[in-house]
This record gives sequence, structure tokens and C-alpha cells, in this order.
Amino acid sequence: MTKYLTKFGGVWLAVMALGLLVAPAVVPAPAVVAQEGQDPPPAESEKADEPEDIYAIDEDAGVEELLAAIDQLESFQPSSFSEFRNHQTKAPMALKTAASAILKKADKGSDAAKKAEDVLFRIRLQTIASAEEAEQKALIEELKAKIQAAKKDDLAALARMTMGTVGTLARGGATDLAMDSAESFAKLFGESDDDTVRQVVQALRQARLPIRVMALSKLSGEKLSAAVKEIVGEMAARPAAEIGPQEAQIGMQIMQLLERSDQKALAETAAGQIGAALAKSSNEQVQEMAATIEGIGRRLNLKGNKLALKGRTVAGEEFDWDRYRGKVVLVDFWATWCGPCRAEMPNVLKNYEGYHEKGFDVVGISLDRSREPLEKFLADNEIPWTNIYSEDGDDPNATYYGVLGIPTVFLVDQEGKVVSTSARGERLGRLLKELLGDPVEKPAPEEEPEEESREE
Repeated sequence: MTKYLTKFGGVWLAVMALGLLVAPAVVPAPAVVAQEGQDPPPAESEKADEPEDIYAIDEDAGVEELLAAIDQLESFQPSSFSEFRNHQTKAPMALKTAASAILKKADKGSDAAKKAEDVLFRIRLQTIASAEEAEQKALIEELKAKIQAAKKDDLAALARMTMGTVGTLARGGATDLAMDSAESFAKLFGESDDDTVRQVVQALRQARLPIRVMALSKLSGEKLSAAVKEIVGEMAARPAAEIGPQEAQIGMQIMQLLERSDQKALAETAAGQIGAALAKSSNEQVQEMAATIEGIGRRLNLKGNKLALKGRTVAGEEFDWDRYRGKVVLVDFWATWCGPCRAEMPNVLKNYEGYHEKGFDVVGISLDRSREPLEKFLADNEIPWTNIYSEDGDDPNATYYGVLGIPTVFLVDQEGKVVSTSARGERLGRLLKELLGDPVEKPAPEEEPEEESREE
């Protein structure tokens, strides 16, 4: 299974800027991640010292104070998903308020005024997708003028701005304008000795296919099916020398989109074609992604089909899937570092205790990257079922079924066929009742009578 998606060079940077990343990170990131959950509540010590509200802008403050507020907003690094979403929502308005206040106070043409104008322009660019076509084109021309007038040291920031703008247009459905803008921006920058500019120009020149993929999110039904078939067909027809990181990320983007749709048959066909195309690449990481993408197509069509598992248990023994024939089995991809996985464990244990005597079992597939925390967790929590484990968390079953997020669960019936790929929480209990009847009620343990104390 692909564990790290790195060393892809300039195209990798470009694909990130266009929003085609699988994992939102610029550092090596595990391909399998915990499914999104709520952030943990703050510790008591954190509650006592509430951070300042950086989004509360005092419009009566001086220019220097307002500039400092802008710097603080632009340099803020969210430490959680909820902070990221909160910043996404509140920062634009706060920046607009601060910049507008500066323009009322600063001298025209001053550095402070230029900074404020730049902030307001970037905010307008962020909303370009919702603007009228005439306004979109005007903003593109304004950005081109800024590039032409820019100093050499400012070109890298403007290059990143063009990528963001092209991506925003594409996600908003302005496909033709996005492709035309990418081409004209690339010509405008031309050749450069700046690494960032050079990488962005390379990506802009190759942006037509990523832009078309981003536009897929606006389609459905037959239009989506036709567009996917056209793009996948083009990828499959490319020679091996033209199959690289960008194609791998595009393939993953297509599969994630199809997973959210109800076109499972199309997903299976597309996965096979994309996988075959990526397998031709000389890049080993692209080849690994080919196997994962083929697995996604396999997973999306699991219901009603038989499951195949292999590997070694935590104890080092060969896992025997045939031993579970005739049982109802929950196959649980998990890890000790996965909060949602641990949160679901008491529910699985409860159902195991209630239905094990009636033919229910569990097979855990741990994606832990280290053996020690796994063995400790299993011992501390007295987990009674078998767990498959591969060193470094590189489990072949996860690749074979394209598991990208955990917990991922498959519920298998007595015939060995998958009946659910979402048997968690109350749904697990309901499905077990349908398959096995009511759970076994175990009598409460008898309390030993307390001994009466005797006075000497």
C-alpha cells in the first residue's frame, strides 16, 4: 500500500496548488488516515487561558497596529481541523476590515496602502468563482498587470497566486476560462531561475487535464459518466513515459469523486483502466498508487461478493480465513493511533460478547506502524479476537481493497459474502440481529455476601 506520497518534484507542488491532493499536507503523510472526527475538548489549563480573538479588528486602531493584525492573520497556523475551518470562515472578513481601515488612514502610494490594496485584491481573487464572467476576466487581467509590473523577488508569490486562481475557477465550473488563464499565465512568466516560478509554470502548462478533473464535481448522471470515460480513456492511451505523479493524483481524485457518487460499476471500470495506466509508469510510488486505485474499485463493489483475506497474526502465525466459514464476521481495519477506531471498540466488544456464542467473530487488521503500542493495547483491553498485522503498517489487504481511511469495516455473512461496508455503531447491532437473532443475555455475576465483622 502507498505509505508516502513524496519526491514528486515540481508537479507535486502544482497538483497541491490546484487542490488535487489526497492528503492536505506538504510533508510526507500516511495514505491511510483516521476518518474525520471531533477535536478533543481543551484541557482545563487551556480553558483558563483563552487565546486572544485575532478576528476582532479595531477599525479605530493606528496603521501599524492594523498591519500587525493582518500579519497575524496571514501567519496563523491552525492546530486542528476545527481551527482550520474557523480560520477559513472568519479570516477573509477580518482581513478586509483591517485593509479597508488602513486605506482610510494611510497616505496613497505608501507601503501600508499598497499592502492593504494587495490584501483586498487577494480576497477578490478568492471569490472569483462566484463573480460574473466580465468581473472574472477583469480580475485575470488585473493579475496579469501585477505580474508584468512585479519585481523579481515578488514573482514567486504571484506565481502561487495564479495557481490558486486557476484552481478556484476550475472548482467553480469556469473550465474554459481556467484553462485559457493557465496557458496565458504560463506564457507571461516564461522561463525563470526561481524554483517556485519554474515549477508553477510547468504545472500551468500541464493544467488542462487537472482542470477538467476538477470540473467533474459539477457533473452528475450521464454527463459525469461521459466525462470520466473521456478523461480515463485519454490517460489509458498515454505512453508510459507520460504517466507520472500528476496522473496518479488525477486518478485518485476521480476515484474519490466516484466513491461519493452512486456509479459503482463506472468506478470499477475506471479503477481498472486507471490502475493499468499507472502501472506502466517507471515511478515506484505511482505504481503503488495503481494498486491502491484498483483496490478502491474492488472495495466499492464488495457488497454481495466474497471477501479474501491473508496475512499473519500479531502472534506471527499464518492467518486462516477458511476457519471463519459459516460465521458472521466483522473485518475491522483499524490502528491504535486512530481516535475514531478506539471510540468504536467498546461497541464492537459489546456485540462480540452478545453474539459470539451464536456464530459472530471479529478479525482486526491493524495498520499500526509499530508493533509495541498494538501489543500493549490488545493486552490492556483484553481484545479476544484475532488481529492481522504487517510490519510498518503496510498491510496487503488494505491495498487490495483500497482502504484510505480508518475505521473501515466489512460485515461478512455465513456464506462469506459482504453484506455491509458501514457496520458501525447501532447499525452493527441491527445487522447482527437480522443475521443471528437476539443476542445472548448473560446473567449478571452473583455478588458474594459480605462477611460480618466480629468484635473480639
